[in-house]
Amino acid sequence: MASKIYIQSLLKKFVENRCSKEEQTELFNFLNTPEGQYFLRESMDVEWDAVEQINQDLDPAVSQRILNKLHESVAESERKWNRRWFADNARVWRVAASLIGFLIVFGLGQQLYGKFKTYHYATEKGQRRTIILPDGSRVSLNNNSALTFNSGWNSRNVTLSGEAYFDVSHDKEKPFFVETSEIEIKVLGTAFNVNAYQSNKTVETMLIRGRVLIKDISKGEEGGGELVLSPNEVAFFDRKQSTMTKTSQAASELKFWHRGNLVFEDEPLHVIIPELEKWFDTRISIDAQSRNCRFSLNIDRETLPEVMKLFEVSSGAKLEFKKKEVRLSGALCH
Repeated sequence: MASKIYIQSLLKKFVENRCSKEEQTELFNFLNTPEGQYFLRESMDVEWDAVEQINQDLDPAVSQRILNKLHESVAESERKWNRRWFADNARVWRVAASLIGFLIVFGLGQQLYGKFKTYHYATEKGQRRTIILPDGSRVSLNNNSALTFNSGWNSRNVTLSGEAYFDVSHDKEKPFFVETSEIEIKVLGTAFNVNAYQSNKTVETMLIRGRVLIKDISKGEEGGGELVLSPNEVAFFDRKQSTMTKTSQAASELKFWHRGNLVFEDEPLHVIIPELEKWFDTRISIDAQSRNCRFSLNIDRETLPEVMKLFEVSSGAKLEFKKKEVRLSGALCH
């Protein structure tokens, strides 16, 4: 199944009449499945919640006019669509009818009111930024990452691609949700880090304080496993196996990149090197024999040459600097 984020993007393009023929075919094929029908109903619920939230702020007379417009839209849609045309293909009719309903609700929420909009924050390679959310929660966005949320903020939901550190304001009545393409994290008030880069084999969640519930949504909303994290625990979602595990990890071993430093405690180079590449926005290559060599590092304000020099001095490996690339040749451990 395609990721929920990807399908949402296709549905948005369809509503805005920007879908290519290939994308439209892909979207309709998915919506013709049980998973697709569930997704569409869920999307309609989200849009309807947004409509209801806006409706609370409107004058009663205006609200009634909007309700009348909804009934008129439904009636008009039924007149325009000849059900007999679909009589021989109930599944096609079901998809079309669902899309009509979605377009009506989406149109009310997005076009008639125009009060809700989506905020999208993104960083490029080597760039980091801090975002203050409407409820006062702070999000530190790592490089090459993106965060999306709606301005309505009736429910505290954000979507993450890449890596971010969250310091969430406590609100017992409104849980905070972080969604990636594979997992959903539910919190009340806490601090945690989520690493969901698509290039990684796992989605990693580190809990600093508080308590979070992590749910597997890789196969849809139903049937996924769950686990609870306590402070100084790390959860791993294996993308290939679609399994979740957790382990304890001392706070000193957590990578506090959001504070401007990276910490590694006795970790192998095949784990360290990708982090350094993202940190310095530079490709770093080593010999295959050195992939499992273990090092401890605490990088604060050190430059790339200074960090690479540490490897060279401690191991005797040969260090070469090229344009946008660093090469460490030879064995880095014995």
